Amino acid sequence: MIGSEKWIVACGVEDIEVGEVVSIEHEGRALAVYRVSEDIFYSTDDICSHGYAHLSQGFFEDCTIECPLHGGQFDIRTGKGLCEPITTDIQTYQVRIRNAHVEIALGALLPDHQFTG
Repeated sequence: MIGSEKWIVACGVEDIEVGEVVSIEHEGRALAVYRVSEDIFYSTDDICSHGYAHLSQGFFEDCTIECPLHGGQFDIRTGKGLCEPITTDIQTYQVRIRNAHVEIALGALLPDHQFTG
């Protein structure tokens, strides 16, 4: 529902380079923030849906993150699992830039969470 999301500050824009992913924790929830280009950011759950592994420790290229445990891959734009052994997609979150910070909307689940700044 529009307007009901809770925005949290994930990191500063300058804290994440293009092509990098960082992990943050908020109230016990592990989240990953990805910087695809100078002004495009995405966010997903940081824990793989197949096995307990931090996706932020995996290989990240373009809009795909590979789990470091079993090599399953996800599209960070949609959370969709792209190959075996993935059988369950991961959650994605809306992202915006405010005052040079990357913010994530918790509770606002949309199909495409590209930077909305």
